[in-house]
Amino acid sequence: SNNDTDLLFLVHEKTLIHALEVFSLWCTKFSNEVPNKVLDWLKKGPGLKTSTAGVRTAYIGCMSACFSGNTLGQGVDFIPYLLKTVEKAVGQATQIPIVTEALSAACLLLKIVSSDVGADKNLGNFWTIVSDMDKQLFVSEKFLTLASNNALYHVLLLCERLLLDHIDKLNGRTQPLHKAIVYCLTAPSSSLRLRCQPVVRKLVSTLGGTQLARSLLKELTRFLETARVHSIDPDKEGDSGGEMSAKVLVSCITVLCSGANLVAEDRQMLALDSLVCSHHPAIVAIAPDLWLKLLKYLKLEPEEFIKQFEENIKKMLIDEYTPTPCLENCLETVVDLNPEVILPPLVIHVGEILGDPAILHVTKAEYFTFLMPEGELYDKSVVSGKDHENELDARNMKRESKVYSYKEQLEEIQLRRELEDKKRKQGKLKEPELTVKQKEAMRLQLEKESAIRSKLTQLNQKLTCVVSMTRAVARGNGAELSMYFRDLLPFILRDLQSPLAASCLIQLYVELRHCVFTGEQSSLGELVAHVSLRLRAPLCDLDPRWEEEDVNVAVARTIKTLHRATVRSRRPHHEPTVHLTAPAFCYVFPLLRSALLTRSDDDLVTLSLQIIAEHAQMRGESLKDLHHPMLLPRRQMFELLIDLISNVSGRVQQQAGATLLDLAMSGSGGEGCAFANSDEIQCLLSALQNPSAVVRDAALRGLAAMVRALPTLKQNYEEAVRLTRRIWVARFDVVEENRALANKLWEVAGLELSAVLWEDLMSDVIHPVDEIQKAGAEALAALLKEKAKLIDLVLNQLLEMYNSKLVVVPPKLDSFGRVIEQPIDMWEPRSGVALALTQIAPLLNSQSVVRLITFFVPTGLGDRNQQVRKNMLAAALAAVDIHGKETVNNLLPVFEDFLDKAPDSGSFDAVRQSVVILMGSLARHLEKDDRKVKPIVGKLIDALSTPSQQVI
Repeated sequence: SNNDTDLLFLVHEKTLIHALEVFSLWCTKFSNEVPNKVLDWLKKGPGLKTSTAGVRTAYIGCMSACFSGNTLGQGVDFIPYLLKTVEKAVGQATQIPIVTEALSAACLLLKIVSSDVGADKNLGNFWTIVSDMDKQLFVSEKFLTLASNNALYHVLLLCERLLLDHIDKLNGRTQPLHKAIVYCLTAPSSSLRLRCQPVVRKLVSTLGGTQLARSLLKELTRFLETARVHSIDPDKEGDSGGEMSAKVLVSCITVLCSGANLVAEDRQMLALDSLVCSHHPAIVAIAPDLWLKLLKYLKLEPEEFIKQFEENIKKMLIDEYTPTPCLENCLETVVDLNPEVILPPLVIHVGEILGDPAILHVTKAEYFTFLMPEGELYDKSVVSGKDHENELDARNMKRESKVYSYKEQLEEIQLRRELEDKKRKQGKLKEPELTVKQKEAMRLQLEKESAIRSKLTQLNQKLTCVVSMTRAVARGNGAELSMYFRDLLPFILRDLQSPLAASCLIQLYVELRHCVFTGEQSSLGELVAHVSLRLRAPLCDLDPRWEEEDVNVAVARTIKTLHRATVRSRRPHHEPTVHLTAPAFCYVFPLLRSALLTRSDDDLVTLSLQIIAEHAQMRGESLKDLHHPMLLPRRQMFELLIDLISNVSGRVQQQAGATLLDLAMSGSGGEGCAFANSDEIQCLLSALQNPSAVVRDAALRGLAAMVRALPTLKQNYEEAVRLTRRIWVARFDVVEENRALANKLWEVAGLELSAVLWEDLMSDVIHPVDEIQKAGAEALAALLKEKAKLIDLVLNQLLEMYNSKLVVVPPKLDSFGRVIEQPIDMWEPRSGVALALTQIAPLLNSQSVVRLITFFVPTGLGDRNQQVRKNMLAAALAAVDIHGKETVNNLLPVFEDFLDKAPDSGSFDAVRQSVVILMGSLARHLEKDDRKVKPIVGKLIDALSTPSQQVI
């Protein structure tokens, strides 16, 4: 037509392109056949000199409009031209108009090939060009950034055709295509996004579309790691300064999850893969419930879904967690929806990281080395000359001084570095000439500091992760997290003594108060938090505003405030007391513990103890009740009360004992009570070994109060055996009242004696506490009385134990060989062996008695410690008194032989004296007319000639 001819002679590019775009709308009307004149025109037009890349692209647009449905076969004739267009772009990849033209040609080629299988053979290098994901001609980041909206739409169409019809040509390398699709869906132009969304919906609804949707969601998640997003929606087509709107992301995620005909597994996978990207901070700001809405659309119950995919979520949010806002928001949501799944393993993980001993081993010097940039020396003393030694010493003094805050020290390092850099740039800093030796020393020091920096960097990354996790959980479900304060807070407070961990953990500790102190109690929580931190003296700077008040005054004020708020008054019209929750008490307890351990003020001790006593009586209605005693720091409370009972007296001691009993009752397993755990039971069992009779009394009463919670052999064999041993020993306590309590507990708990206890009782025989040694000796004898077959075995073990404890710890010498610490003789275990031998003496047979006496003479009776010798003599006398009559013929030669052959030196006087006493005791078993009496009397008279006042 004339119009066609007119188009050929248009020279204004934009006019021509617009005319071609309008003409393409008419081309869509060719339903059965494209007129020859149009075909000729389409062949001639692109070759004209006036046809720029943009114009040629518009011509290809007309071709695409013409060749559709029944007319698609007519496009085969254009394949050579289209192919040439694509190939031309390979050598001009940086020319955006040329690549755009080739993109349109590639889309049309794929369209033609879809209707003519034979045409595939004539495409030559086309498949190589399109599927080359290394060169990425059409989906490179540069092209996507500079391409027009129409070109981006064609990028999406290209991806659609490749993914749907030619996936086999890509050899599994589809990630660049996924990236391009995500880019198109999040493009700044709203009109482009609206054109793209139906295409993507079609893609994710086809067979295998769910897998594609999952890949696109993962690609979107990666894209968001670096993308700049804001929650305010910009003008639809306006300049957003390189940022995208969060609403765009919401639409993108919604489209990707909108596939049709989804089976249950598809819906679950989409929910899982959309979790992270749905929690981008900008998205959360405008659509905080987006993921929940997706779950609802996908017909999934949030709590059940999280439970079903527990392992996947734990891997994502614990094992492979990184401290990013997205993952923090994910944790907030998950812990709010199903805390039972995520919290227990998360708290264990946090405890493992914070409990790493390496955190506390970090020194101040290592910490400041960590802060220095790689390649810059921190400790310059290794290469400094004498001229600089005084300066470096002064710096080190400042670095180690507690007068200077960490902030000041860091500022000094930074200032020194900036001044050196400034002088270096101005040429004023003259680098000292280093000797070969200094250069080597510097190299070695740099390697050493690099290793320190690497080690601390890894530790710091772990700390950063767990702090981020804990903060996220606290925001998401502070009430549930607070139920783990009993175990979590001690780790946080412990690590305040690490310069690496202190600064981040003090912030975390202060923030955690919001989990337990809300509403009217908020100010009280803030006071407790900051005063508690001051008492811990962390290795970092604290808020100076909280350090203006004297710490002792602050502690007193805080405890009095707590007392007024939580302890019942005896006054009749006093307003009702509001107990702290158990987790809130966990938060307060370190402060109370510090006040009780320092015991600097008797009034504060009383007030603190009353606060503890008040909360030891709390009871819970259910396991989720925040007033349930199982959430109290019961083991730490037991330890504190035991320490208090053993170190105070009078009214305070009585009050501490009563509080311990209340605390034990809260672990009795009764209504509203907890079941005491193994740590708490072990704490009281350890108290039974305390030298204080009052402590042992309190421990026995406490164990009796929680008898229902005590382990049985079926429940926990090892703990039950340990319990049986301790109560069995307590039955022979040196205090009669404690014996009575232990006997009653033995009966009520239904404990039974076992032969396996003898080995454990041997440890009590050599216990460092004298009272436990005596009780252990009696307990061992009582066991052997019931289990007589063990007597010989036990006797052998006791004698071997004595010999093993004869070793003296050698003296410590200085570099000149002078003694700076005298040798140490650990005689107490040997004394315990003697006590045990005394107790088992009645159980021995004649043969064992003879063997025992040969040990006493001269080994046992000649011990280097006087107390041991005294106890050994008592044991020997017990054996002779009980068994002398039937063993006199065997024992007398032993005594006589020693007195005949022992040297007359003073070192044998102690043994000689004891033998004389034993002979006298042995003689009492003889009749007056026995012929052995005369020799014994003779030996005794001879002993009097020994020049020792002791023997005489």
